[in-house]
Amino acid sequence: MSRTNIVLSGAVVALAAIYFGVMGGKSSDPTSGPAPRLFPEFNKQAADRIVLSEGWIKSSFTIERVGSDWVLASAGGYPVKAATAGKLLDAVAQLRAQNEVSSTKAFHKEAQVDEEGRRVQVFRGETAMADFRVGRNPKGSYQEFFIRKEGSDTVYRTSTLLNPDAPRREPAAPWDTGGSGFSWDTFVQKIGVEWIETEIFNMGDSEVQELLLEGPEGTIKLLRKGQDEWTLEQPEAAPADTDAVHSVTNALRYLSCYDVLGKATEVSSSFGLDKPVGTVTLVAKKKVEKKKEEAKPPVPGEEEKKDEEKKEEEEEFVLVRTVVRIGAPIKRADRMDEGKVVENEYAPVTVSVEPADEKLARRCEFAFLVNTYSTTFLKKKLEEFRQKPKEPEKKEGEEGAGEGETPPGEPGEPKEPGEPKEPGEPKEPGEPKEPKEGCGDGCGDEASGG
Repeated sequence: MSRTNIVLSGAVVALAAIYFGVMGGKSSDPTSGPAPRLFPEFNKQAADRIVLSEGWIKSSFTIERVGSDWVLASAGGYPVKAATAGKLLDAVAQLRAQNEVSSTKAFHKEAQVDEEGRRVQVFRGETAMADFRVGRNPKGSYQEFFIRKEGSDTVYRTSTLLNPDAPRREPAAPWDTGGSGFSWDTFVQKIGVEWIETEIFNMGDSEVQELLLEGPEGTIKLLRKGQDEWTLEQPEAAPADTDAVHSVTNALRYLSCYDVLGKATEVSSSFGLDKPVGTVTLVAKKKVEKKKEEAKPPVPGEEEKKDEEKKEEEEEFVLVRTVVRIGAPIKRADRMDEGKVVENEYAPVTVSVEPADEKLARRCEFAFLVNTYSTTFLKKKLEEFRQKPKEPEKKEGEEGAGEGETPPGEPGEPKEPGEPKEPGEPKEPGEPKEPKEGCGDGCGDEASGG
């Protein structure tokens, strides 16, 4: 091989090394195999505890395996979706030491994998099989996130796949792996709809019959009198404003949580729920299915009744009493916006429902955080619940009535309301009419228009 060819070959090799280094160490050699796992000793079947802590959200959750189930141990054992725990463990098992980005402390801060990074730990007993920080996602790639193994300076750009065995598609961009990305942010930042059933209760089409508000305005009691008619019963008897009542019942028809605080008996005093700033009681009429009587065997020879002759089963109702106790609002970190933590205000609540099925009764054992828009009605004043008097319609002749109309009289010259007409000179009875000048017999008078 000539000296020129050797130099050219060396240049090609150097360029290839630079290219594959920039692309995160990916190689076109199919025999090279995947990069080593970030946690080679990780065993998802042996995992029994997941701890999500630190980071900008400044909250901590401990999720434990109880038999085949998972519970939120840090919140009194509130049930957790086992499928979500499984997805997270699969994602941890698939993390690989590939797509290295940087090892500098300055980049740790930029990528939010320093103390601002959410810490994820997966334990087997007291042994941490995986311990790493999840940072922000690279610009333009919702599927990827910066990852740093705790105790290491190296930052990786990961694109964990939810289903690594699924058929791969053509990448849309250099950072796109062609698979279905795993959103680390959704799964590790806060306990939301991915992890738990956020619905506390749902009144459905139940019809509220009674409403009792105990808050800053004292006690306000309202009763339904008709389909769309309410009345104040306390502190006074008066017609009630329907819209004001609906603003309360609509806010509480469906209540979902932002977070679970723990067992109500254990955390109520910590969040002021032992001395609530407000309590709302709703008594609603709920339709229930009527128990069908056992069908009697047909009498021989009896003709079957026609469908139109069958009587419809009578509807049955049950009264459901729902009580919501509301504590003073507190602030919680909600999201990162351009590097700054944005806080929102939430209200701690406890709920009791009677009668309740087993699932709902279990939820009522816990205290929750809910969005404060569900509790803004506590600021309503008593006068807002009083029915607003209707403005009377203005009658003709009153000020403002008939505005824009031209009154009788000279064109463009309106008369003052109630202005008396000037009477003409009365004529003597039987006084003969004087004919007009130049008018003979037969001419009519002025009034005749002749």
